[in-house]
Amino acid sequence: MSNDQLIRDLLLGEDVAGQVELLLNLLSDAAAGRELSNVVSEVIQVIIAGGVGHQQVKKLAYELCKAVPLLPSDYSLLVDGIKNDINSGIPEQQVLSLCCLPHLPAEHLTQLLDKGDVANFVVPHTRNVVPAVRSAATTALSAILLVPEVQEAVAASPDLATASSDWWDAVVDGVGDSMPDVLLSSLTATNTLFEAATAAGGSSSTGQPGGSGSSTGSGLGLGLGASTGSVTAAASAALRIATGLGPLLDTWRLLPANAQVSVIQLLGHVWSYLTALDTATAAGAKPTGALLGSGSSTIGDDFGLPVSGLSTTMATAAGGSSNSVVAGLPESSTASLTAALPGILAYLSGMLSSLNPAVKLEACRVLLRLSKAQGARGLHQDKPRLGRLELVGEVPAATAAAAGMAAAVSMVAAAAVLMAAAVPMAAAVPM
Repeated sequence: MSNDQLIRDLLLGEDVAGQVELLLNLLSDAAAGRELSNVVSEVIQVIIAGGVGHQQVKKLAYELCKAVPLLPSDYSLLVDGIKNDINSGIPEQQVLSLCCLPHLPAEHLTQLLDKGDVANFVVPHTRNVVPAVRSAATTALSAILLVPEVQEAVAASPDLATASSDWWDAVVDGVGDSMPDVLLSSLTATNTLFEAATAAGGSSSTGQPGGSGSSTGSGLGLGLGASTGSVTAAASAALRIATGLGPLLDTWRLLPANAQVSVIQLLGHVWSYLTALDTATAAGAKPTGALLGSGSSTIGDDFGLPVSGLSTTMATAAGGSSNSVVAGLPESSTASLTAALPGILAYLSGMLSSLNPAVKLEACRVLLRLSKAQGARGLHQDKPRLGRLELVGEVPAATAAAAGMAAAVSMVAAAAVLMAAAVPMAAAVPM
């Protein structure tokens, strides 16, 4: 009997311990770079596409599929197995299959998009009654939408572009979910969206979207090479979060310390978007119909933002054609936007007193970045007048100073801890 037949018989049998041992050995072989394509084909046919095996066995089978390159003929079986598991109604299988989905090659993801499988198999589960499934669907959907080939396919189809806007809303709405796991998944996905938009066009050392230099997690990338889809989705996300920020802040205050870093990063992104978008329209930018057209004028060297492209992005995100960041929104939403920046400032300032070093340092970093951007804008005499949002979005000097002091104290404390840990190690080294 051939080795392949022995493996198939083991997989089809009831020896769960033997199946687990086999798959763990295969994962070890995969990590060592050994050729496993024939064996993996058997695993896909029996465990994933065939629906045979214990839950732990299926989990290891999915991990194996993510760890090794598959044969072209295996992908159709894998996709069928994924869809079957998503439709199974068994939460554990739904989570495993949704987590595997973004690991498919880009051409298979675009096929799923074109066939409507993303809309039918992933999007509905962002509203699943089981929190773990909602969380997995949120992560999977955002990951798929950020694949460059998927974004190109969306941009080429007006129907997909409209649908993807609704899908991003489903992802972003998770930041207000009542279950922490779902909320954290949405926070991570939304931060990744902002970072993808920033990376597409380059981030500014001033902390403002666009421009040159580098800054971690700062605002909106609007360079000529930026992805239209991620830029528009990020602008829409910023407005969506800002208009409902009050209740969201109340929810986020209840999160544990380990989640607050993601919250702080998100608030920094929203702040940067709102001030940059409003400043652009305060300059009197007129939409040109080309989101990222070449030859756009820029608003000062500190921004490096294409005015025409930015105003069109803003209008698209607001659901209208006006060149004002708030003109396309109802009066109640306009009031929420105006109150958003002071609310963000109060939240970030409160985190300077956190007992968690990571939370305190992230709050310091974001506040100092926003203050630096504010100071850089003030250096330009030809800077356009402030928009109404930016007028209420100033970081007070005292707050910036407190952030700088807290950051310095935290870093000194961290250095002292490292030195204290190094002393016993040095003493243990023989001279």
